[in-house]
Amino acid sequence: MLQNFGVHLLLESHVPGTRQWLFDRVDKWLETALNAGEDARTLNHHRMFLLLAGPGMGKSVFSAVMEKKLEVKMQAGQRLVLVRHFFKVGEPRAQGKAMVLCLALQLAEQLPGMATLLWLVAKEHGSADQLTLKDTFDKYLMEPLTALDKEHSAEQPVVVMLLDAIDEATDGAAGCEPVTHLVGHQMSKLPAWVKIVLTGRPQMESCFQAWEPEWIQPSAHENTEDMHKLLVAWLQQDGKIVSSSDFEAAVEVMLRKSEGQFIWAKFAFDQLRGRVGCWTPAEMEAELPSGLSGMYRHIMEVLQDALREENPDALTLLRQQLLPILVATKSPLTSQQLAVMTGAEQHQVDLLLRLLVNMFPVRLHSGSLKVVPYHKSVLDWLAEDPQFSVDAGQGHECLGKACFAAVVAAKTSPSKLANHSGLETVSSCQTSGSILEYALHFGVTHLCLAHSCVKLLEDLILDFCGLWPMAFAQGCGNGLLKDLIALGPTTSAVVKDVVRWLRLTSSYLSVHPRAALQLACDSPRNSVVAKHANSLPEKPQAKLVTRERHKEFVTSVAMNAGIAVSGSSDTEVRVWDLDSGFCKDTLSGHAKAVTSVAVSSDARICVPGSGDKTLRVWDLDSGFCKNSLSGHTKKVTSVAVCMDARICVSGSSEKTLRVWDLENGACTAILRGHTEEVASVAVCSDARICLSGSGDGTLRVWDLESGTCKATLAGHDDIVTSVAVSSNARTCVSGSWDKTLRVWDKESGTCKATLAGHSHWVTSVAVTPDARTCVSGSSDDTLSHMVTSVAVSSDARTCVSGSCDETLRVWDLVSGFCKDTSLGHTDHVTCVAVSLDAGICVSGSSDKTLRVWDLQSGACKATLSGHTKAVTSVSMSPDARICVSSSLEERSHRKWDVTSGKELDCVFSGGKEGKQLHALAHSWKGGHAVLMWAVA
Repeated sequence: MLQNFGVHLLLESHVPGTRQWLFDRVDKWLETALNAGEDARTLNHHRMFLLLAGPGMGKSVFSAVMEKKLEVKMQAGQRLVLVRHFFKVGEPRAQGKAMVLCLALQLAEQLPGMATLLWLVAKEHGSADQLTLKDTFDKYLMEPLTALDKEHSAEQPVVVMLLDAIDEATDGAAGCEPVTHLVGHQMSKLPAWVKIVLTGRPQMESCFQAWEPEWIQPSAHENTEDMHKLLVAWLQQDGKIVSSSDFEAAVEVMLRKSEGQFIWAKFAFDQLRGRVGCWTPAEMEAELPSGLSGMYRHIMEVLQDALREENPDALTLLRQQLLPILVATKSPLTSQQLAVMTGAEQHQVDLLLRLLVNMFPVRLHSGSLKVVPYHKSVLDWLAEDPQFSVDAGQGHECLGKACFAAVVAAKTSPSKLANHSGLETVSSCQTSGSILEYALHFGVTHLCLAHSCVKLLEDLILDFCGLWPMAFAQGCGNGLLKDLIALGPTTSAVVKDVVRWLRLTSSYLSVHPRAALQLACDSPRNSVVAKHANSLPEKPQAKLVTRERHKEFVTSVAMNAGIAVSGSSDTEVRVWDLDSGFCKDTLSGHAKAVTSVAVSSDARICVPGSGDKTLRVWDLDSGFCKNSLSGHTKKVTSVAVCMDARICVSGSSEKTLRVWDLENGACTAILRGHTEEVASVAVCSDARICLSGSGDGTLRVWDLESGTCKATLAGHDDIVTSVAVSSNARTCVSGSWDKTLRVWDKESGTCKATLAGHSHWVTSVAVTPDARTCVSGSSDDTLSHMVTSVAVSSDARTCVSGSCDETLRVWDLVSGFCKDTSLGHTDHVTCVAVSLDAGICVSGSSDKTLRVWDLQSGACKATLSGHTKAVTSVSMSPDARICVSSSLEERSHRKWDVTSGKELDCVFSGGKEGKQLHALAHSWKGGHAVLMWAVA
């Protein structure tokens, strides 16, 4: 931990005896805080020690020494727990979340009971990528420490949180303010036994008004004495800088020129050691610049004069590219990366870095030698000095363009990007000169901050095959979204729509980064995201309806009576409510992956099969397992239940099918014929015929009464993993490892259609009873549900579905394709009605409005506003001129003119006191709406 913060380097620059007055004040404060009464201990001046000082005054050295002193107190037996965090501009530890997680980790190692509480938090939230800074603080510090306080308040040791350089903290594009607000206003709410020692610059005072700060003033007597001690110690340590006779005079000259800034001494001694022989006080007076700004200006003047005469090209590179990049970079870079960023020869970059070593030394950082600013004041001076000011925007432009090129190169390089998936190989392909990982984390940020790179930014964020899969795979996708929101150009329609898309999909992409292009294609048809994604040659051919997920691959799915049941290789079966989209129950018990699942027509019985060679019979009402069916000698690969739940048929890797009596659990028949393992099975509604799919690429039609094979259906190019049959037993649908589904006429044995779209193996399929819709699951980890309402045109060729994702989707029931996706509602779509000619539809929503849509163009023709609660139902007159809507919670019916969007009438149904309204509905008779309600 010490090495990570560079504390050992800070301790090396400490001169014993300096800042003792300050350490004495900390000791007194800590003693007072420890001995104060319970009421007094909650006061800020007892809880927090704030040290403020200007740049270069030795705050971080103070923190490093203070850490060692507190460790000595701990070793002496004092009941102290020390945790610390040193912020550093331009490094990951500057992030507010990094501080919270770092403190939490140290507390878990030292504070009894903390590790157990944090384990539960980490299990749910991981590295807090999905949490805000405030939520991260609450989950990882406030809540567990408060819990410990309630249980064992009197037994807790005093916890000291040492936080250095708060002025260098940041919360991404939001800057320092969220972190200072968190420390200043939230940390004071931690238990009274938690104390805070904090350092920062004077401008931080306004952020901590409730605190009583200590100051290091440059001209203060204590600081002057400390500066004198430091100069004497360093001059004595290097006895060749001045002669003994000039010693005191030299100290006085340096003391005056330092202006009380400790860091000035470092640069002054670098200059003094650069010449052979002793310096006289007069020479020091003439050649040593005054103050820190004067020192930086002197270094740059010497460097610039040398390059102007000997290497003017290098001077141009320094002023126009290298310095702007070093000022703008969001994380330290290697010299090789800087060469890539600037496009310069490596030897030129190395030359300039040698000349800049005083201001930008090369240090070991995250396992590599990287160029870092010696001190934050270096960056401040380069941004403010009138003579040498550096344009950070120019640096952002250089970095942004280089990052864009790196992402494009990675996308087109098979060695760096496989299957557009996001980088199992990113880390392994990193070299000292590679900038891909940096580009994924910060490329979007730099292009947002650059002067004139809006078009390049738009091109980058529309890269659904490269940037977003890679960024979310690397865990930085949500950070890019935050930066786009905070920094992106507000006039760009592309930025606005990509932000909208990311807000809806980022949580899913964090788990499944490969789905970026699929989700982009599924955006509303007229959106910028959808138009671009669907113009790409890599676009998928199917639509992803929902984004709920198992822990691992979904292997099977079945639907009936408003529920879906899915099985997964995570060994679990999940029961889903299709109206709400919520998981109703999780059924556990199998020892290995669930390979198939079937549900009875009344949705009361579920039978999953597993790799553990068994099937289980579940009562979905109670959630209990009624029976376990054993007999297969290898894993069960598929299972189907007849409509009356009397029998089920299972397939296995042993190439056979077994017929089971669900009442007594007995195996009544064994069906043989496939030449490879049976992968899927379906039973017709009359329980007389079943179909099976196999690793031999065929489907077989079985007569369950005779046990014979009636027909063999061939067509798939790989194993048939799933098969489902319609209620009339004429149509069946099969899914295969060839990534397709096929629609079959069972009687003729012909393939009616091939459905392509999944990006990986199709593992499961289910067909609705009317044979018009099928739902498929895939090893791309998707499961389709969350549809809240469906309406079908009179010719049964078009249907419109409303969903909890606030969209309507128009489906061609002949081809099976989604024709359009319409976005407009701001909450769940709850109901939908389609005109007889399929020209328009009206949708109702929980956002209290109805919308009239043109089904040909996808445009919203009108918004009907008037309801004060969620709209729950809607119907349309046969001539599509009038519609009637209802709101169950509002207890009302409203009549609308569809063309003009005007409200024509309103009827409230809640007139009788003590009566509860249960349902609202309406129908049409003779061109008039008939209103209905039920009361109890």
